[in-house]
Amino acid sequence: MDELEVTDLELSLTGRWLAAEPPADAQVELVGARARVVGEMGGGAAGDPVRVRFRLASDPWGLGETPVRLGFYWLDVVTGGQRTRALLGERAIDQLHHFMLGSRYGARVIRSERAAGVELLRPLGDDERGPYAQEELQRWYREGDIPLDEQAVYLQSYVGASATDSQVAIHEELRRTHPELTLYWGVDGPSSWVPEGGVPVVINTREWYRTLASAKYLCMNIDPERWFTRRPGQRLLQTFHGYPAKSMGLRMWQAKHFTPRRIELELDRTSREWDLILTPAPEMDEYYRQEYAYDGPIHNAGYPRDDLLVSPEAEAVREDVRRRLGIRPGQKVVLYAPTWRDDLATNWRAAEVVHHLDLASASRALGPDYVLLMRGHRFHSAASGTLDQGRARYLDVTDYPEINHLILASDAAVLDYSSLRFDFALTMRPMVFLVPDLDTYVGGVRGFLYDYRESAPGPLVDTADEAVRLLRDIERLSERTREELERFNRRFNYLQDGHAARRVVEAFFGSGLGEG
Repeated sequence: MDELEVTDLELSLTGRWLAAEPPADAQVELVGARARVVGEMGGGAAGDPVRVRFRLASDPWGLGETPVRLGFYWLDVVTGGQRTRALLGERAIDQLHHFMLGSRYGARVIRSERAAGVELLRPLGDDERGPYAQEELQRWYREGDIPLDEQAVYLQSYVGASATDSQVAIHEELRRTHPELTLYWGVDGPSSWVPEGGVPVVINTREWYRTLASAKYLCMNIDPERWFTRRPGQRLLQTFHGYPAKSMGLRMWQAKHFTPRRIELELDRTSREWDLILTPAPEMDEYYRQEYAYDGPIHNAGYPRDDLLVSPEAEAVREDVRRRLGIRPGQKVVLYAPTWRDDLATNWRAAEVVHHLDLASASRALGPDYVLLMRGHRFHSAASGTLDQGRARYLDVTDYPEINHLILASDAAVLDYSSLRFDFALTMRPMVFLVPDLDTYVGGVRGFLYDYRESAPGPLVDTADEAVRLLRDIERLSERTREELERFNRRFNYLQDGHAARRVVEAFFGSGLGEG
């Protein structure tokens, strides 16, 4: 590889063959952890330059073509059934410390010894890239003359990988009831899905800071960045991203031995910025009052994130998702979704995934009538590769954009401590809780707000073999857990009626919204 250029959704490569005669069957691929793109090759006769064009888009889930994810990609040459890495040419060495900027991506040449690759980045200009530039933009956000836009709403789910969670349901309700509003979405990059009518703004760009500073209404489901503070006239709705069950706030910070000063700073950027928060039921309010020293308004009438799960469209969504994932009629689908462990965190938004269930072994044990779906937590570190999906009947769906689709597509779930159990229970399908480290988790940094066993509506097991044994007869497992699920939903999910988003929009935005 001698030269590289990125424009819009196209990556262009110029190189040359080292062999005297170029192989006739050769193709060049761009290979990343979560995507592989085959290049369109031209030229390449002996002694001539080789030109390869890659369209940086794919459709892994049958939802329509989207740009590929940010990250590291290596250049593989495939010929004669063999795969080898392209080498870095002398001219490309000059590009190693050069940032290229296109309309959708930034890019830079990377290497591993002599192997050549490219890192796809957010499209940040010189005045946006790097710690100093970001500090200057944060200063501009706080102090700049940026007028408030009364008709703007800023929504963000997690760190912007995809529009999801309660934010999507609120977006759809706002489009229906307040079409005069502009609905901005903070996104991680060009691959991030945004619903129809949404305006994506790439996080850390100047336009993102401007939007975050000017939008009157802010709607988030995780804590904002540590430098964040609301500007005058703004209102912040904190929806959170799961049923309150695990320790949080003061209890968790104290378990992590935060100093009193650090705890005050955490409260400054969390509960002291909230104008309204959501809880799923009045019984859960006390935990936010206690753990965040919060005395502001609470809307406690169900989570918008669960509206789809109990909607009339749920069955049609289930059938569509199973079809797109290649699941045959009659196959049983098991969702495996381990949560993240704070004691394995490498920073406040990343941790290594724990696999108490070996998917390949479980798939072989369950046989061809089962498909296992592996769903990592949003804050799990990215996998180093994709799962082998040849004869083993399992799929890594960590990057699938909407968790509710996977819940609806599944016939059972293997969970541990994730609040996903509250959402999954609405389907009335069985769950198995694989919790060999329960005592460690309870006594560690995280722990629970209330007794875990009372909020896990299904059998608790210590080994993967026990989980597989229960899953071999899903019908029997369903009968065994039906009454327990009914009691669970009466206690925890009694306000989930499919209309939570409407109530939230009325409570936070009000009937007078948009009148100026």
